[in-house]
Amino acid sequence: MEGEALYYLRQMEKQQEREVCFSDLTAEQQNELSVYDDLLEINYFQVMDKDVPVRDEDISDALKNFQSGNE
Repeated sequence: MEGEALYYLRQMEKQQEREVCFSDLTAEQQNELSVYDDLLEINYFQVMDKDVPVRDEDISDALKNFQSGNE
């Protein structure tokens, strides 16, 4: 058991050397860790009875204008 305790303490020391507090990260490092969910930015359009996802805002705006002009 004594050897296992020493192994555990060494592993904890190694882990502490690798760990960094979020408050110690630069803004650039924090941005590298962030992920943005773009599901909310997808617009769907009906094409031949199928929903087609469009992620590009300019294309979505053009398709919306096209649809409203044809109604």
